[in-house]
Formats: sequence, structure tokens, C-alpha cells
Amino acid sequence: MAFLAYYYLVNRVLLMYCYIGYARRIMLNFPNGIVSFIGAFMGICLFSFSGHPVFAAAIGISVLLLLQTCERSIVRSVFGASEFFEKFKKYDWCIHLVFLFSGAVFIGMRSSIPVFYLLAGLHLIALCFYIFKLLNSTSTPLQLDTQARLGILFFVSGFAALIYQIAWQRALFQVYGVNPESVTIIVSIFMLGLGVGSMIGGLLSKKYPDHSVQLFLGFEIGAALFGIFSLKLIHLVGNLVVLSGPVTSTLSVYLLLSVPTIFMGATLPVLVSYLHKITQNIGRSVSVLYFINTLGSAAASFATVDLLFVFLGLQQTVYLAAFCNCLVALLVYFFSIRIEGLTSAENKITDIVETNEKHYIPFKAALGIAFLTGYISLSQEILWVRAIGFAASGMPQTFGQVLGAVLFGVALGALFADALCKKDKIKPLILISGMLLFSSIAYYFAMPLIANVMVHSFNVGLIFSYFVVALIAASLGGVLIVVSHYGIQKDQQVGSALSWIYMANILGSTCGPLFTGFVLLDLFTLNQNIMGLVLFSVIAAVILTCWYGHENKKPRNKIIASSTVFVLLLYSTQHHFYDSLLVKLQFKKKYTPGKILNVVVENRSGIASAAPDITLNKSPDAHIVSGDGVFDGIIYTKKEVAKKLMADENDRFFIIGELHPHPREVLQIAMSAGSWTQMLSGYEQIDHLDVVELNSGYLDIAKHYPGYDLIARNPKVSIHIDDGRRWLRRNPDRKFDMIVFNTPHHFRSQISSLLSMEFIELCKAHLKPGGVYYQTVTGSEDAIYTGAQNFKYVIPFENMYAASDEPFAMTREQKVENFSKFKYYGDQIFPLDRSVNVTALDNLLNNKLTDRAEEYRANKKLMAVTDDNMLTEYKRPVSRLTQFYKWWSSD
Repeated sequence: MAFLAYYYLVNRVLLMYCYIGYARRIMLNFPNGIVSFIGAFMGICLFSFSGHPVFAAAIGISVLLLLQTCERSIVRSVFGASEFFEKFKKYDWCIHLVFLFSGAVFIGMRSSIPVFYLLAGLHLIALCFYIFKLLNSTSTPLQLDTQARLGILFFVSGFAALIYQIAWQRALFQVYGVNPESVTIIVSIFMLGLGVGSMIGGLLSKKYPDHSVQLFLGFEIGAALFGIFSLKLIHLVGNLVVLSGPVTSTLSVYLLLSVPTIFMGATLPVLVSYLHKITQNIGRSVSVLYFINTLGSAAASFATVDLLFVFLGLQQTVYLAAFCNCLVALLVYFFSIRIEGLTSAENKITDIVETNEKHYIPFKAALGIAFLTGYISLSQEILWVRAIGFAASGMPQTFGQVLGAVLFGVALGALFADALCKKDKIKPLILISGMLLFSSIAYYFAMPLIANVMVHSFNVGLIFSYFVVALIAASLGGVLIVVSHYGIQKDQQVGSALSWIYMANILGSTCGPLFTGFVLLDLFTLNQNIMGLVLFSVIAAVILTCWYGHENKKPRNKIIASSTVFVLLLYSTQHHFYDSLLVKLQFKKKYTPGKILNVVVENRSGIASAAPDITLNKSPDAHIVSGDGVFDGIIYTKKEVAKKLMADENDRFFIIGELHPHPREVLQIAMSAGSWTQMLSGYEQIDHLDVVELNSGYLDIAKHYPGYDLIARNPKVSIHIDDGRRWLRRNPDRKFDMIVFNTPHHFRSQISSLLSMEFIELCKAHLKPGGVYYQTVTGSEDAIYTGAQNFKYVIPFENMYAASDEPFAMTREQKVENFSKFKYYGDQIFPLDRSVNVTALDNLLNNKLTDRAEEYRANKKLMAVTDDNMLTEYKRPVSRLTQFYKWWSSD
């Protein structure tokens, strides 16, 4: 024991000595020492909740030193080893002083997502101010000065473009519906518009080579003008084509978005054509702008879903994007005199490539590789969103965060490719093959690795997944830069040639959502799609390697051997890695070895599953149905158990008998596996039941359970596979006595558009006089408040509420009569002779259904849910994210 104690003491002393020595070396370097001190202070302030101040300080130091390293790499890539870079490196510690504001935690500020964005925004502003200050105080060449200024503006331009994409996508979903066709069409059309824009930009840069900056200015103003009126235009066009078929709707969306997306897509070839005159290096011209623009887009993806939607809402977020476009145009105007000096006659440099690289890629091959890379990248993104969204239980921020991680990785890949393009010994096809092979290998192992991390900690697993997404995206992000550098050859005009390569990449990116998202996900499972995409990438890498193999057999043999070994490993280990993937992603910490999902149905609409869960219902005969990883209903596997459990535990369903005396025509939105549909179809007061369900996979699940498989064949029931909102808009003449909406959790993605004022007004227009609106709100008082703004009478009950313009005034006799009409498999659940379920019936009759509409309308703390504020998803989500959006401690 004494020896062990002595050994432990010596070990700790040596370790402490190493730490002190390392800290001393850092502090001797003045900039790193200051940054480390600021990082330690920030870490203790923001991460003190961990209970380990040393650990918190280490996190802060690591984050700031990593940030400092990345910023220096970016500046060095743009300016090279110049006087500007040396001065930047000497005094860049000053821009980290903004993180001292994190000390506000001592006066009540709490660590939260808004606080992190506030500090990041202040740091970004300080960085831009510092760069401009140095540009004016150093003898930076005019070419680099112009490149830096336009680069910062291109960052803001990319920031605005992604805000538009996410906001317009949200608005289009509200108008056209959240069905898989809408999702695929919207994403594909947006990408296609960018491609067409790149072609137009290339043609204009070729025709007007001396007016690139002015063209860029015009594109930004055009995007801003459209952005200001975009939401109104989307709703106007949507109303005009609401009754049209899919072809007309698709064309209307394309024509609507073609103008702004052309403006956005045209900016890259125009500015690349201009910057090539300065750098005479295609790889640098493309990579610098592509990196900066993509980095701005990545920042916008995170900021839009984490910050802008939370504090601004949809319309003001779009206004902010338009303001960014106007700001860029204004600054370009002020820079125009300085920039025009560079393009004067005495300094004019041709935009034609004059040198031919030793290693090059045939232009047609470059187009094919660009197309292939775009398809693989977007297909990977779609599968990332499917898997991470499933694990995150429909968290609305998932799409924006995954997209941001992908774009951030693409930006880093472009920066890395810029460094590679400066080397003379690069063999581009071998390099591209290596990138594809690395991407496929990493992608194969990434999904199971993320699932295993989430089994231990969801939060850690989610953050880890974004790092992995960025890493894999980076491996493909540099391909476009390498292809552009080695594919544009002698006597080609850079802007025009680049537009063709960019268009090929966009067409591949368009095919990703169309083919993978719309076709393959409907035919194959998530696991099978991952395997197929990985195998496709490996085959592409081998083909490219063999193509280049006649010049150098050694790298060809290495890649072919690695690909062969990987394919053999893939087929021998896929069952071990992937058989339990969905189970781990769904249950996370509750996962235990051997746990399975009894039924899984995967299609382009999502993933639906069913599994027994005795902890929730205290019966192995009650199976839990989940949609995209979230509880979505219960299926009872035995008739006797079902009758008893329904009577004992389904007050919120049977309360329908006390809300309307004779509900002949009923609409149910959101069927899930059909438990409520089955019970509604057995209610003899209902003559006809219309059911609208977005995901047809629930019908496939119902087929596995006796009784539920008869729902689709019930002549009393009509099932419509469609978005509920779109179905109502497309059937304006249908009227109902009751609309029943058993929605998922109110904070899930897109649900606020089904709880909003606009949606309730739409439903109210489909109610007959005295009709009842009955909806699940899962604890959202704001959703009930919204109902009270539309209806005179509101009755909250458990996690639902009923609303109507007529008072709920049924007599006890009417209620008893209605309860006797509920049947299950032909048997009465509450017979009039009171032979069974006596207690359950008494409890129902004793329920106090009190109108509280005036009470809710008078509550000033509540807010109405609207399409614009997306309240239940972003502003007031009652979920695991709620605590991370509070600015100040409530203590």
C-alpha cells in the first residue's frame, strides 16, 4: 500500500510539472498566452455548470486556440506569407477580447444558445473590423486587398442565400404541404435554379469581362428586391395553383424561384472570373470564393434555426436576408472606384487561361466528376438528415444543423484543396479517387459509431454526429476545386468554363434528392441505401483510378487494393454494424442488447415502427407505434385487453361522446397505426369518416395486427395519403360535424403549421354550424390560447382541447346514449345495462367539461401560434432544448 501511495504521489507530481511547463511555454508566447487566458475565463464562465472548473477552463482554451488556428490558416490562404499576415498573427489576440463578455454570467446571464451566438457574432464583427483596419494600415497589394474585401462581402452574400433557402422552404411547405413530393421538388428546384444561374453568370462574365463587379451588384439587388416580397408571392402563387396537378404545381414553384436562384447562382462564376484576373490561379480563384461563400451559408444554416426563427420569425428573417443583400450591394458600390482601378487598361489581365498544367483532367471528364460528386454529396446529406432526424425525434433544428455541418465541411474541403492546387506534383484523378474512397469508408463506419455514442449520451452523440458529417463532407468538398483547377484548360474563358462545371455539379446535386430521396428511399431501407451509396462511391473511385492508371500504376494498385479490402469488409461486417442501427438510434439510453423493433416500415415519407413497451402501458399486449423515432400511438394486439384498456385509459377519446350530439361526418387528421381510426369507425353515431395521413407506412404496420388490417377496407372509412393542410385546401367544399386531430408532440418539426391561427381558420371553414374542433396539444398552453382566439368556447381536457362556436351543453341522457354507441369488434364498450365498464362510464359522466375560453383569452402571458412565429417549434418549445434558449437565470 505504501508503495502504491508513493507511486501515485510521484505520478501526480510529474504530471503537474508537465502541465506547469506546458502552461509556461504558452504564456511565453504573448498572443497564445492572452488567448489561453481568455479561453480559460470563458470556459469557467460558460461551462461552470459541469462542476469541474479545470475541465471547463481546458474546454475554453481548446476552443479559442482552435479558432485562432483556423482563422490564421484562412488569412494565410488568402494573403499568403505577407506583411499583412505577419501583423494579423501578431495582434489577432485582440479580437478574442469580446469573449470576456461571458463574465456576465456572474450577474445572472446563463450559458445558452443565444449567448454563444451573441459572442460568436461579436467576434465575427471584431474580426472583420480588424481585417479592414489592417488593410488600410499595411502596404497590402491592391489585388489582395480587393480579394479580401470581396471575400467578406461574398460571405454575407452566402449567409443571405441560405437564409432564403431555409425560409422559403418553410413557406413553401405551408402552401404546398409537407409531403415527400413537395420536399423533393422544392430542394431539387432550388438547386436547379442555382445551376441555371451559374450558366447565365458564366455567359455574362464572358460577354462583359470588364463589368464583373457591376454584374455582382445587380444580382444582389435583384435577390434583395425579390426577397422583400417573396413570402407574399409564394402564398399568392400557391393559392392560384392549389387545385392544380403536380406538374402545374412544380412548374409554378420553379418559375417563382427561378429568378432569385438565378441571381444567387450567377454570383460565383462572375466573381471567379474577376478574381482569376488577379491571382492567375484557377484553384485559388475558385477555392477562396467557394470557401468564403460556403462558410457564410454554413453559418446561416445554424443561425437560422437556432437563432433567427427563435427571435425574429419567418417574415423578419427574410427581411434580414434582404438587408444583407442590400448591404453587400451598397459596399460593392463604395468599393467600385477602388476596384475599377485594377481593371483599367494599364493593369488589365486577360481572363483566358494561358498555361496548361502538367497534369490535367479532360473537360468532359471534369463535367462527369462534378456531376458524380454533386450526386454523392446530396445523397449523403439526405441520408444524414434521415438518420440524425430519426435519432433526434423530429427536432425541428435538425435539418438546418445537418445542412450547416455539411456546408461547413464543404468549405473546409475547399480550403484544403486550395493548398493542394499550389503543389506541382498533384495527380488530380488519383487525388479525387482517394477523396471518394475516404468518404465512402468514413461514411460506412460513421452511422454505427454515432449510434453507439448516442446509446451513452444523446447530446454528446448529436454534437459528435455534426463533427463526423463535416469531416466526410470535407473529403468531397475539395473535389469541385480540384476539378476546376485541372479541368479548365488552355484558351478557355474561366467564368464560362467554371459555369459549366458548376452546372454539372448542380445537376448531380439535383438528382440526389430526386433519385435517392424520392425513389431509392421508397424502395430500400436506410441501411440498404447507405450500403448502396458506399458501394457506388467505391466503384466510382476505382473507375477513376483505372482511368489514370496508364500513367502511374503504383497509386492505382494501392486504391484498387484498398477498395477490394473495404468491399470485402463491408459485406462481412454489415450485419454486425447495421442490424441494430435503428434500434439504437430510437431507444438511445434505453437500448439493451437483443432489443428489437417488431415491425419497421421505411419509405420516402419517413420511418414508422412498432414494438412492445410494458413500462408505458403495463401490458405486453399493447405495442407502441413510433413515427421517426417518436411515440405516435398504441396498438392493442388482443381484443379483450383492448376493450379493458380503452375503457380505463382512453378518456380523451371517449370524451368525443360528450362534445357533439350527432357527429355524422367526421374528419380525422393524422391516423398513425389506426387505434383512433378503429374506434371512430366503431362509433355508430358516425356515418362517414375521412382520414388524412401523410405516411402510408402506418397502413403497412396496421396490416401486421389482426383487426387493424381491416381499417383500409371499411366502407365507412376513406383514407387519403396527403398533407392535412393541403387536403383541406384542395377540398374547400367538404364540411364536417367534427374534426379530430390527434397530432404528435407540439414541438416536432413542422407541427406548428398544424397548430397555427391560419390552420385553425382553415379547419373552421370546413366545420358545419355547431361543429367541433378537437386537437391534441401535448401541454402547450399557447396552442389552446390560439384555439380560443378562433372559437367562442374552449374546453381543455387532459392533453387535448375541444373548441366550438356553440356551447357544449349536452344532457346526461344524451351522453349516456352516445356512450352506448361506442363499439369495438361489434361489441358495446358501455352497454346501457351497465354490465361492464361501470366505473369507467361513471368517471366519464362525472367529468367536468368547463368552458375556459375567456380565461385563456385574458392570459397575457400566452401567445398565439402563427405560421410566421412557429411558436411551438422555435420560440417556446417544451422539449429538451427549452433551457438552452433562456438568456437569464430565473433565480
